Amino acid sequence: MRWILFAGGLGSGKTTALESYLRGNARAGGRPPILIVNDVGSLGIDAARLRAAGGSREVLDLTAGCIDCADAARFAEVLENAREEGADLCVEPTGASDVRGLLDVFARSHVRPAVVTIASAAHYERCLAFQEESLAAQLREADAVCVNRWQRLPSDLLARLLADMERRRGTAA
Repeated sequence: MRWILFAGGLGSGKTTALESYLRGNARAGGRPPILIVNDVGSLGIDAARLRAAGGSREVLDLTAGCIDCADAARFAEVLENAREEGADLCVEPTGASDVRGLLDVFARSHVRPAVVTIASAAHYERCLAFQEESLAAQLREADAVCVNRWQRLPSDLLARLLADMERRRGTAA
Protein backbone atom coordinates (compact mmCIF):
# COMPACT_ATOMS: atom_id res chain seq x y z
CA MET A 1 0.00 0.00 0.00
CA ARG A 2 1.65 3.21 -1.19
CA TRP A 3 0.08 6.53 -0.23
CA ILE A 4 1.47 9.84 -1.45
CA LEU A 5 0.32 13.37 -0.61
CA PHE A 6 1.32 15.92 -3.26
CA ALA A 7 1.51 19.21 -1.33
CA GLY A 8 2.33 22.65 -2.68
CA GLY A 9 0.94 26.12 -3.07
CA LEU A 10 -1.60 27.25 -5.63
CA GLY A 11 -0.09 26.94 -9.11
CA SER A 12 3.04 25.15 -7.89
CA GLY A 13 2.76 22.29 -10.37
CA LYS A 14 1.11 19.55 -8.28
CA THR A 15 -1.10 18.30 -11.12
CA THR A 16 1.83 18.19 -13.56
CA ALA A 17 3.95 16.31 -11.00
CA LEU A 18 1.12 13.84 -10.38
CA GLU A 19 0.71 13.27 -14.16
CA SER A 20 4.44 12.53 -14.36
CA TYR A 21 4.20 10.14 -11.40
CA LEU A 22 1.28 8.28 -13.03
CA ARG A 23 3.21 7.87 -16.31
CA GLY A 24 6.30 6.58 -14.48
CA ASN A 25 4.25 4.26 -12.30
CA ALA A 26 2.52 2.79 -15.38
CA ARG A 27 5.86 2.32 -17.21
CA ALA A 28 7.24 0.51 -14.16
CA GLY A 29 4.20 -1.79 -14.01
CA GLY A 30 2.97 -0.37 -10.71
CA ARG A 31 -0.58 -0.74 -9.47
CA PRO A 32 -2.82 2.10 -10.65
CA PRO A 33 -3.60 4.27 -7.62
CA ILE A 34 -6.86 5.83 -6.58
CA LEU A 35 -6.55 9.62 -6.96
CA ILE A 36 -8.23 12.07 -4.62
CA VAL A 37 -8.30 15.54 -6.10
CA ASN A 38 -9.48 18.53 -4.09
CA ASP A 39 -10.33 21.03 -6.81
CA VAL A 40 -11.43 24.52 -5.88
CA GLY A 41 -14.93 25.04 -7.27
CA SER A 42 -17.19 22.65 -9.08
CA LEU A 43 -15.48 22.68 -12.49
CA GLY A 44 -13.05 19.91 -11.58
CA ILE A 45 -10.28 21.10 -13.91
CA ASP A 46 -7.44 19.19 -12.24
CA ALA A 47 -9.54 16.03 -11.86
CA ALA A 48 -10.53 16.15 -15.54
CA ARG A 49 -6.90 16.63 -16.56
CA LEU A 50 -5.82 13.64 -14.43
CA ARG A 51 -8.65 11.46 -15.77
CA ALA A 52 -7.49 12.28 -19.30
CA ALA A 53 -3.89 11.44 -18.39
CA GLY A 54 -4.85 7.88 -17.46
CA GLY A 55 -2.83 5.58 -15.24
CA SER A 56 -5.17 5.72 -12.25
CA ARG A 57 -7.72 3.23 -11.01
CA GLU A 58 -10.23 5.92 -10.14
CA VAL A 59 -10.30 9.71 -9.77
CA LEU A 60 -12.39 11.09 -6.92
CA ASP A 61 -12.97 14.83 -7.10
CA LEU A 62 -13.86 16.25 -3.69
CA THR A 63 -15.15 19.79 -4.25
CA ALA A 64 -17.22 20.56 -1.15
CA GLY A 65 -14.36 22.55 0.40
CA CYS A 66 -10.84 21.94 1.61
CA ILE A 67 -10.41 18.27 2.51
CA ASP A 68 -8.61 19.19 5.73
CA CYS A 69 -11.63 21.05 7.12
CA ALA A 70 -14.96 21.54 5.27
CA ASP A 71 -14.84 18.13 3.52
CA ALA A 72 -12.71 16.27 6.09
CA ALA A 73 -15.43 13.71 6.92
CA ARG A 74 -15.79 12.64 3.28
CA PHE A 75 -12.00 12.59 2.87
CA ALA A 76 -11.63 10.39 5.97
CA GLU A 77 -14.28 8.01 4.63
CA VAL A 78 -12.46 7.65 1.31
CA LEU A 79 -9.14 7.09 3.12
CA GLU A 80 -10.67 4.41 5.33
CA ASN A 81 -12.16 2.58 2.33
CA ALA A 82 -8.82 2.71 0.50
CA ARG A 83 -6.98 1.42 3.59
CA GLU A 84 -9.41 -1.48 3.99
CA GLU A 85 -8.90 -2.39 0.30
CA GLY A 86 -5.12 -2.08 0.55
CA ALA A 87 -5.24 0.31 -2.40
CA ASP A 88 -2.46 2.61 -3.52
CA LEU A 89 -3.52 6.24 -3.22
CA CYS A 90 -2.38 9.67 -4.38
CA VAL A 91 -3.88 12.87 -2.98
CA GLU A 92 -3.72 16.29 -4.60
CA PRO A 93 -5.23 18.85 -2.23
CA THR A 94 -5.95 22.43 -3.10
CA GLY A 95 -2.90 24.64 -2.63
CA ALA A 96 -4.76 26.42 0.16
CA SER A 97 -5.02 23.26 2.29
CA ASP A 98 -3.26 22.99 5.63
CA VAL A 99 -0.86 20.04 5.34
CA ARG A 100 -0.98 19.52 9.13
CA GLY A 101 -4.77 19.21 8.98
CA LEU A 102 -4.45 16.73 6.13
CA LEU A 103 -1.95 14.64 8.08
CA ASP A 104 -4.33 14.65 11.06
CA VAL A 105 -7.06 13.18 8.84
CA PHE A 106 -4.61 10.56 7.54
CA ALA A 107 -3.60 9.71 11.12
CA ARG A 108 -7.20 8.78 11.92
CA SER A 109 -6.85 6.10 9.24
CA HIS A 110 -3.59 4.98 10.90
CA VAL A 111 -1.52 5.77 7.81
CA ARG A 112 1.22 8.36 7.28
CA PRO A 113 1.57 9.12 3.57
CA ALA A 114 4.79 10.10 1.91
CA VAL A 115 4.61 13.89 1.56
CA VAL A 116 6.03 15.31 -1.66
CA THR A 117 6.02 19.10 -1.67
CA ILE A 118 6.11 20.75 -5.07
CA ALA A 119 7.65 24.22 -5.05
CA SER A 120 7.80 26.57 -8.02
CA ALA A 121 11.03 28.56 -7.87
CA ALA A 122 9.55 31.09 -10.31
CA HIS A 123 6.58 31.75 -8.01
CA TYR A 124 8.18 31.02 -4.61
CA GLU A 125 8.39 34.61 -3.35
CA ARG A 126 4.82 35.37 -4.45
CA CYS A 127 3.62 32.19 -2.74
CA LEU A 128 5.43 33.24 0.45
CA ALA A 129 3.70 36.62 0.35
CA PHE A 130 0.25 35.01 0.35
CA GLN A 131 0.78 31.62 2.01
CA GLU A 132 3.91 31.84 4.15
CA GLU A 133 2.66 29.73 7.07
CA SER A 134 1.11 27.11 4.78
CA LEU A 135 4.20 26.86 2.58
CA ALA A 136 6.49 26.60 5.61
CA ALA A 137 4.39 23.71 6.97
CA GLN A 138 4.43 21.98 3.57
CA LEU A 139 8.23 22.23 3.50
CA ARG A 140 8.63 21.05 7.12
CA GLU A 141 6.40 18.00 6.64
CA ALA A 142 7.90 16.99 3.29
CA ASP A 143 9.67 13.69 2.82
CA ALA A 144 10.84 15.11 -0.52
CA VAL A 145 10.76 18.56 -2.09
CA CYS A 146 10.63 18.92 -5.88
CA VAL A 147 11.62 22.36 -7.14
CA ASN A 148 10.45 23.22 -10.64
CA ARG A 149 10.54 26.30 -12.89
CA TRP A 150 14.06 27.21 -11.77
CA GLN A 151 15.80 27.24 -15.16
CA ARG A 152 15.36 30.95 -15.97
CA LEU A 153 16.21 32.32 -12.55
CA PRO A 154 19.55 34.04 -11.94
CA SER A 155 21.82 31.67 -10.02
CA ASP A 156 22.10 34.01 -7.00
CA LEU A 157 18.29 34.22 -6.67
CA LEU A 158 17.94 30.44 -7.02
CA ALA A 159 20.61 29.89 -4.36
CA ARG A 160 18.78 32.30 -2.01
CA LEU A 161 15.42 30.53 -2.59
CA LEU A 162 16.91 27.09 -2.01
CA ALA A 163 18.59 28.28 1.18
CA ASP A 164 15.27 29.72 2.37
CA MET A 165 13.52 26.40 1.66
CA GLU A 166 16.20 24.52 3.59
CA ARG A 167 15.88 26.93 6.52
CA ARG A 168 12.09 26.52 6.59
CA ARG A 169 12.45 22.73 6.43
CA GLY A 170 14.89 22.82 9.33
CA THR A 171 17.63 21.26 7.20
CA ALA A 172 19.89 24.29 6.79
CA ALA A 173 23.53 23.74 7.71
